[in-house]
Amino acid sequence: MQDAFFAVPIIVETEITGEFRALSSASEAAIFMMERWPESRGPRFQAALQACTGLLSIAEHVENARRAFLTAAKEAGLNVKSVCKGRCSIAPLS
Repeated sequence: MQDAFFAVPIIVETEITGEFRALSSASEAAIFMMERWPESRGPRFQAALQACTGLLSIAEHVENARRAFLTAAKEAGLNVKSVCKGRCSIAPLS
């Protein structure tokens, strides 16, 4: 099974202030949620985790998983950078 890559990666701050992680796929987002998510896990957390680990056979499902992650991240108060709507470019993290 191939990984479901996001059209635009999500760049999110980890639990270490100033440290950011680029999430390029639904599986990377799910792993981040299971391993590095803050203790506060609201109702959108479970929906996002299900979306990122569910059926991702078409681009629409992948984009829905990305949106669900962003919604859960906002609910949890995570710092997300370089979230683009439409066309944009993201500089690689050094």
